Amino acid sequence: MIALLAALSACSSTSGGTRSPAPEAPHSPAPVLTPTPIFDGRVHDLNLRPDSQPGDWQVLGLLENGSGFAVADIQLSVSLEDPRGEKLAETTVLPALPHLGPGEVTPFEARFHDVGAVTGAEARVLLARRNPIQRADPVVSQPEVFVGEDGSTLLLGLISNPGSLPIAIDGLAYLGMNSRAEARALALALHAPGWLEPGASSPFLARVAGSQ
Repeated sequence: MIALLAALSACSSTSGGTRSPAPEAPHSPAPVLTPTPIFDGRVHDLNLRPDSQPGDWQVLGLLENGSGFAVADIQLSVSLEDPRGEKLAETTVLPALPHLGPGEVTPFEARFHDVGAVTGAEARVLLARRNPIQRADPVVSQPEVFVGEDGSTLLLGLISNPGSLPIAIDGLAYLGMNSRAEARALALALHAPGWLEPGASSPFLARVAGSQ
């Protein structure tokens, strides 16, 4: 899964000169204020599984933007529950991708250490700021998977910009899933280009989170 952001800026100006007094505006009723749209963040496929050490846990999930607008600065709260439904631990995490357009999905991951026995996990959105974005349309090659010298699982691939405008790359992540379409591993970029000119290509390297 990859998110590419092409940022545009615009400014407005007013010209100088002499001005004649404006005619008095007719009375009009006060404008009707409409409420600010609320971000509809939908958590899918929340997967709880033991981590590398006894009492450690990993939570993987997907966050979908169900709103009609793009958001940034997203934060999620992820918590673990005991058999009685009581909260044992809670942490705040950032999703793998920093921006989400309408209908887009990003994986997220939370890790807990020395918690003990748990039976469930819950995730909810704490913060999401409305932020206009313009998506690019890159081409990403199927990465090669190999094991590094330190035993970590690495992904090596190539990303290209076939468009006519430069693109800025703000986030790159891969979500590994098993045959039952359950999230099993999240790979985050270690090295990736931050900018690609039209027609340019660049390699990227990602590592499965938590692997050593």
